Amino acid sequence: MQEGVWRPRLPAPLLATCGAFRRLFVGIALLVLGGVPVMPARATWIPAKPATSAPAGRGLPRQGNPTEPIETGSVRVDPPERAPSPADLDREFRRLQGILRRYPSRLEPHLGLGELYFHMGNDLAARHHLAIYLAEASSGPDSLRAAVLNARLLVRLDRVWDAIVALEVLACRHDAPAGVSHDLAILLRRDRRFTEAMAADMRAVERSSREPSFLRAAGFAWKDWGYLAQARRLFELLCATGRAEGEDQFQRGYLSHCLGEPAAARPAYEAAVALDPDHPEARYNLGLVLAGEMDHDGAARQFREVIRLRPSYEPTYFELGTELLRAGRRIDAARVFRDYVRIGTDGLAVLEAAGILNALAPELPDSLTVPLPLTVSPPVVQPPSTIP
Repeated sequence: MQEGVWRPRLPAPLLATCGAFRRLFVGIALLVLGGVPVMPARATWIPAKPATSAPAGRGLPRQGNPTEPIETGSVRVDPPERAPSPADLDREFRRLQGILRRYPSRLEPHLGLGELYFHMGNDLAARHHLAIYLAEASSGPDSLRAAVLNARLLVRLDRVWDAIVALEVLACRHDAPAGVSHDLAILLRRDRRFTEAMAADMRAVERSSREPSFLRAAGFAWKDWGYLAQARRLFELLCATGRAEGEDQFQRGYLSHCLGEPAAARPAYEAAVALDPDHPEARYNLGLVLAGEMDHDGAARQFREVIRLRPSYEPTYFELGTELLRAGRRIDAARVFRDYVRIGTDGLAVLEAAGILNALAPELPDSLTVPLPLTVSPPVVQPPSTIP
């Protein structure tokens, strides 16, 4: 203390009494008000509901050989489940915290808080409560649910290897849900352990009693590895459940088409078009099958629909024009080739279409004839893909 400066001193018992009253007031305020959780940014990774689809594949070169069946590149995923509102989360958080304050030795609040923090995206807090629960809880459905959440938290924290080990242990349990094997397959594919991933996909199919989402994921996995017959069998099982989508029927038809069985592909394509009338790949491939069966009018109808849906896909114009020529509808075919000459980007294909028009010129009105191009621009090289 500086010299000449006087500071009052309170008696020690009075100071102790004031500190006790302050701690008591703070404790009562916390008990009444409770904790209010802070909502962090939503974390992302494997959703609570298993993914229902996977990439359809790499596709086939389109411009060079337009008579092959084409493959869709769309990925369809079910909409996420409705998340609980912040008010519901806050209410449940207060309830669980109150139970934990009154009964610190109880384990159930730790599981509930772990699930709440998991859905809120607070991964570290969720792992803390789940670790307390798993350390003391007995084996049962609740401990299994906590272990699954803990494995998913490991992936969110980018501890993929630890998550794979945890999911492999869980997958060996007879009571493990099918989603465990499905999530394990996703991580194994990321780790380039494809054979084990395919086995995990099949385990998910078996344990889910042929749930469509797991059948779909397994079918795409077998297809990506080139096992087309096995993939087709999985899509056939999926379509037999009565819950197939247009994409599922299309995949069944496409695989039959690739296996050289267009007769088996046709009903699948027709079912895909019935479920999804705006599916251009299904209509194009169905048109190819009908053309092979010499049903020129039916094939032409499908190709016209493809042009309506995807006017930028150039091989369709040649398929449609060819079918109209085979049906003897030469003027209609000339109109199709004329339209293609106006919009086409492939120089060699445009030259071929103009040559066809000039060959038909004696039979056509002047409005349908076009001069033969004297120069041809270099052809546009299209990468192997699906319909642009």
